[in-house]
Amino acid sequence: ARNEKFSEKITALQQLVSPFGK
Repeated sequence: ARNEKFSEKITALQQLVSPFGK
């Protein structure tokens, strides 16, 4: 369960950073 929540945060961060990274 912890990994799932961690993945969710990673995905959210990626979505926020994506526009800046790419």
